[in-house]
Amino acid sequence: MVFLSQSINAQSPQEAKPSFDCTKATTKVEKIICSDSSGELQNLDKQLFESYQAIKAKLDKNDIS
Repeated sequence: MVFLSQSINAQSPQEAKPSFDCTKATTKVEKIICSDSSGELQNLDKQLFESYQAIKAKLDKNDIS
């Protein structure tokens, strides 16, 4: 199932975009993600960011503070 969901969301290296602006990359990790010519790291970064945002939205919605 995980493989299937990743392959559905896969993009070509030309279409790959991380969750941040590569022109503003400053950390070593950001630079590695941006320089990945296969686009795999950029796609994984974007998927991770989207998952984080979805979970955060659910948690914020359930916060009764």
